[in-house]
Amino acid sequence: MKKVLCLLISVSFTILLSAKSIITLKTGDVSIFSKSAKAVVEFDYDSAEIEDKDMSLEDFVEQKGSKYEARWEVAQNMAHKDFIKRFNKKSTNLKFSADSTSETKYKVTIKVKTINLGNSLKSLVPFGSQKDGGITIFGRIYIKDTTGNELCQLRFTGIQGLGAAGLEARLLLTYQELHSALRKFLNKSKNSSKEEEEEEEEEEEEEEED
Repeated sequence: MKKVLCLLISVSFTILLSAKSIITLKTGDVSIFSKSAKAVVEFDYDSAEIEDKDMSLEDFVEQKGSKYEARWEVAQNMAHKDFIKRFNKKSTNLKFSADSTSETKYKVTIKVKTINLGNSLKSLVPFGSQKDGGITIFGRIYIKDTTGNELCQLRFTGIQGLGAAGLEARLLLTYQELHSALRKFLNKSKNSSKEEEEEEEEEEEEEEED
């Protein structure tokens, strides 16, 4: 019995560690995140599809009934506000806002293309991964200036939050995972740029010595 228990725990940790949230640069320059400016943020689900189902998110939510629709609205409001708050807390330059003002220089659109709304029952299964039953999202992050010119486009895949019994909690945890993945991506990009600058400086110094 103990051997079986240890095996289950080992498998659970393996699954947890192997799950990766991925963000990649598609076009543009991530240095936009280093600008001292304000950006209005829009969360777009208009063309979102339910993963592994031939159904739009809109149709799925509508079929679930009015109570589910109300919960979905609450879940979005909670998750979006928390995402903006977390981003601004960590960012010393670019700041996000849900509303546009005269000081707004950029528009950030977080477009969800595919979503798996998770399962409350899976999150309660003993010895499962902490992310079992969590919501998973796939999509794009677009950053444009006030004239509509696209400055940067990021792709996010497999963003899955921790499992939870409630829809509201699951979406909140997924956007926390998106923020975490975005922060790691930006830090990695910043370090890569710094290394490239140092290499260029070294090459210049070598050329001067020659």
